[in-house]
Amino acid sequence: MRRWTTGLGPLRTIVPRLGGTARPARTAPVCLLAADADESARLAATVEALGDGDPGQATVVVAASLPDTPDLWKQLAPVLDGYRRSGITGVRLLWAGAGADLPGRPAPGRRIRDTWGIEVIAPAGPVVVAPDGSLFTPAGPDGWWQFSPGLGPRPLGLRHPVPSWEDAAARLTPDAVGGHVVEPVPAGVLIRTAGRVPDAERAVAASLPVDAHRLAVVVGTPGTPPVPARALAELLALLPSRARATARLVPGDGHDLLGTGQETADLLGAEVEVVSGVPALLERADGTGTDRAVVLIGADGEPSWRPYVEAVACLPAHGGPAPAPRVLVRRPPVAGPAAAEDGTLMLDAPWRVAVTRAGLWVGSHGGVPPEASGRALERETMMVHVGVPGQRLDDGLWPVLDTLMERLEPSAQARTTLHVLGSCSAQGRRLLRSVTERRGIPLEYRRDTSAGPAAENQAEEAAGPEEPVTADPAAPHADAAAAEAPWHASPMSVRVRRVAAPPAPVLDTPVASVSAARRAPVPPGFAEALAASRPVGAPGDRSVPVRWQASRAAPAQASRAAPAQASREAPAQAPAGTPAPAPARSTAPAAVPSVPPVTPPSSPRPGRAAAQAPPPAPTAPVRRATRPVRVTPLHRSSPSDRQAVRALAGEQWWQQQAAVTRTLMVVPGLRPHSHDEEAHADLVAVRCFLTLDDGPLSWAWLERRLAAGADDVLPCLSCLSSGLRRLPSYRGVVVRDAGVLPAEAETLSPGRELREAGPVGTLALDGAPASAADRYLIWSVTGRRVRGLLAPAPATGKGEEVVFAPGTRFRVLGTRGRPGAMTVLLRELAEGDPTGRDGRHEAQDRGALAALTQAADRVPGAGAAASWPPRLAGQLAESSRDGDSPA
Repeated sequence: MRRWTTGLGPLRTIVPRLGGTARPARTAPVCLLAADADESARLAATVEALGDGDPGQATVVVAASLPDTPDLWKQLAPVLDGYRRSGITGVRLLWAGAGADLPGRPAPGRRIRDTWGIEVIAPAGPVVVAPDGSLFTPAGPDGWWQFSPGLGPRPLGLRHPVPSWEDAAARLTPDAVGGHVVEPVPAGVLIRTAGRVPDAERAVAASLPVDAHRLAVVVGTPGTPPVPARALAELLALLPSRARATARLVPGDGHDLLGTGQETADLLGAEVEVVSGVPALLERADGTGTDRAVVLIGADGEPSWRPYVEAVACLPAHGGPAPAPRVLVRRPPVAGPAAAEDGTLMLDAPWRVAVTRAGLWVGSHGGVPPEASGRALERETMMVHVGVPGQRLDDGLWPVLDTLMERLEPSAQARTTLHVLGSCSAQGRRLLRSVTERRGIPLEYRRDTSAGPAAENQAEEAAGPEEPVTADPAAPHADAAAAEAPWHASPMSVRVRRVAAPPAPVLDTPVASVSAARRAPVPPGFAEALAASRPVGAPGDRSVPVRWQASRAAPAQASRAAPAQASREAPAQAPAGTPAPAPARSTAPAAVPSVPPVTPPSSPRPGRAAAQAPPPAPTAPVRRATRPVRVTPLHRSSPSDRQAVRALAGEQWWQQQAAVTRTLMVVPGLRPHSHDEEAHADLVAVRCFLTLDDGPLSWAWLERRLAAGADDVLPCLSCLSSGLRRLPSYRGVVVRDAGVLPAEAETLSPGRELREAGPVGTLALDGAPASAADRYLIWSVTGRRVRGLLAPAPATGKGEEVVFAPGTRFRVLGTRGRPGAMTVLLRELAEGDPTGRDGRHEAQDRGALAALTQAADRVPGAGAAASWPPRLAGQLAESSRDGDSPA
């Protein structure tokens, strides 16, 4: 006999919330109907996420697994009788399809109205609970319906409570804009380029809290082409003037929308509001509630840092130059005295700090210079511009700046880059280096010569000698690189590139910092409910909203422990000091003219005596990528993939599954919601890749099958990609042994891409051993820490292992040294990032290049080279200019 769990009357217990916080019990009655206790607990979490609603309105939640049968009504009737006797005048049904009449069956909402004389609000389709507690039905004309005594059913729209822009949003049909798809989401609409998009990529759009008075137009999804201004103007023109005036453009793909917003404003001839990041609800650090905020989403799909300028209005140019955007919403970077109208805060006199779209500006007087105000957001970097070009910075600034850095939110501290616009004295440079070196902050430093040679010569004489500028005179692109972008240097070694005049403002992109107790990824279940119309409470449904939360980011210079079992991965037959053989792959990138080499061409690598250097390994011939990229980092495994991996694992399955189960119970760093069958299969595939010496699912097996072009490798790659997404990401510099790169490697210019069909193993730079010859230095954003999947082991002196998912793209930023002792600088690219231009750096490359340049000075070089595990060594294949698309 079916067992029922029914909660009658008000919920008197305190329902626990994510992060250990709780809120008081509700005053409005709530009834849960579920098939068993487990389902009842899931529904209770759904109720906890709901808005409180009208005190005179009861809420009835019915699990989707319960059919509309006489048994169900037998349980529900006494509840409704009690509501009527107690004076309840309305019922809100969270019951999928309860507002729809079916052949031979009237809508349950209609039946309750007619039998009990109570007003009913019910959905005709599935139910999604938005992060702010409002309700949404994801698709079609169904929506929510109101059944009032004595009146016919009245449609309310897709959302409840009904926002002021509901009727306006109804005009935006899926085919409203040619070549694009328009989809309803809780906070408004999503517009994206036509084509199939994985459900997971809609998660950001589905997770925005609803603003009752402002329609959100979410623009784009990760991994799809950008939406042009023409399409946005066409979409906004369909709205009534009142709704159009309050609509907001929200970046759905993580990139900055300022340029597109300006073009849209020009096309419409009206103001257009652009949000810097994604509106979200943030848990307060003290657990007392939530606040609305704007966060930036990193390349790994997780919150990065909170911009200080949250929204701006783009003003139409009307045929002339585009006006500067007007700041609409800003927030102070630190607690303290109230900010002035222009958003500035006084520090120690005469220094003040002003907020910009890119981050902050610190100076003494005058307005924010164009170099700071015109720089666009970077979602992984918070820029702090200092001073004004052509003006001397007083030495008293640096202690004040150090104090400001200390007071910033931890997530902003970890992503800060300093850009010094003014000039410094010799003492000032020493103080600046002390600040940046202690805090591990990358530094950009440009000298402005627009004031004339005489002024600069006087400044140089007063400041003392500057560190020399070095460059490769034979570099073919030196002039172009010098004119295009400022030179980036490390806090340890600040070099200055002279330029004829300040550069034009460069647009970048923003990201956000969050100061909450615990961070959860994009609220799970919303995208699945949108795509599959799965009703609330369905078996396996995780559509209960999770409000955006984020942990305090660890400082960039935090120590990293060595990976477990690293020693057992090295080949047993390799004597100490011998480089591990690496499979022959394709070429590597060539030197960047604008990056000075570590040593003169005739000098050996510093710290490594020529007599101690092992003989070079045989040089592999250059070849382009011959293994097609068929799985990308955003890929998700299917049930058939997981079944195939289980069959491939054979006898290893149970042993690996037991290890994964133990890990999920004791390691807090793994992602939430990983205790399910899907997670086990995906993580088993990752653990097999890390721990097996040979046989199916091992690294060696994977390499052989990829080389043979076998199809049986696809399920393994699919589960590896899904499993790695469940592990914590690593942001920072990682290193990979490259063996000896071919001489032709020097012919590749910056902007070229490397890409592997399989996973790419690396070690975090801190603790990484010396290499026998060449190596890759990679700026990682979404590389995954795999230490949690390995059994605890004593420290081995090796760095923490970081693995990139199959199909990850890497952009060449430059090289240092010469073949046989060369360091190749790479930046990990997100799936949606455009292809770079040959011989040139993009704006987004700057922060990574600065960090890699600094890290290159710390690459281990002294002593005998260590033997690297085979999966952490080998050349990376060059991607074709057309890109490798999944098969």
